[in-house]
Amino acid sequence: MKSSISRIEIKRLFGASDIDISFKERVTVLYGLNGSGKTVTLDILHRICSGDIKLEGIQFDTLKLTLDDGDSLTIKGDTFAVSYGGLVEERHMKDAYDFSGDGDEQGFLAPFLDKLPKALLANTDLAGIQQEVLQAFQQINQQYHTFSAELEGSMLLRLIHPYTVYSLEDLKRILRGVISEETRSKKKLGVLREYADTAVRILSVLNRVFSTKTVILSAKDGYQILTQEGWLLPLDKLSSGEQQELVLQHNLLFKAEQGSYILVDEPERSMHPSWQEAFLPNFFEVAKEKDLHLVVATHSPYIANDYPELMVGLHTSI
Repeated sequence: MKSSISRIEIKRLFGASDIDISFKERVTVLYGLNGSGKTVTLDILHRICSGDIKLEGIQFDTLKLTLDDGDSLTIKGDTFAVSYGGLVEERHMKDAYDFSGDGDEQGFLAPFLDKLPKALLANTDLAGIQQEVLQAFQQINQQYHTFSAELEGSMLLRLIHPYTVYSLEDLKRILRGVISEETRSKKKLGVLREYADTAVRILSVLNRVFSTKTVILSAKDGYQILTQEGWLLPLDKLSSGEQQELVLQHNLLFKAEQGSYILVDEPERSMHPSWQEAFLPNFFEVAKEKDLHLVVATHSPYIANDYPELMVGLHTSI
């Protein structure tokens, strides 16, 4: 069972800044001056949730990450301390990590790290997203056919009890009345429902944002953009703001795992103010399908203008 992140505290980040962030339930918006630690905080969250707790290149006195169940990880110099249910175990780095080459490099930290949610550091790079779409559809198709074959192959075994002698009429009745095509179809389509529901919401968001274009998602061709005149528009000919919105929504559909944290740095770049105001509502619309969390760093007064309760200020410059 993955936990949620409740709080991060960093003392003397790069010798100057103290960071103390209590995360909101679903969305946390970090704001502050340039150099206040927003971007590096996203980097720290991403690296820790990815299992990299050495945090090489990032200097601080003490860092403490607390989960929603109260368990925590504290890093101070070369010392790691993990709190489980109020009991604290502390190790030096060379003892906390296993350098024997046996593969368990996380050592005693593994149980805590296993509880951490996945974190995705969102980017705006179009490169590779078409291939990712086609690969994702291939995997979905394989899951569907595998489940379908298993369902069909086990149908009789699940309906006909062993050690029972059935007449021919009994067997016909079972097959007619219990095993309907509709029942089988619903179960097979259930494998696709999670992807389909999320895809519908993402396309709804994109087509609302791209008001003069139509976005199509195809298992054969990936993303296709049609102009009002019906012309096919290459992805790299979209505006920088449109590219950014497309890649973000793509990440939510094809990269973010259930319960993941999506980390976004300055989403307002290349976005019109009206798009900035729609950024959080669009995320809420898609995120509920996958129980996603968002941590966003911004300078924009528009991003969370209608959600002041989600904002956390970082006021000390590094």
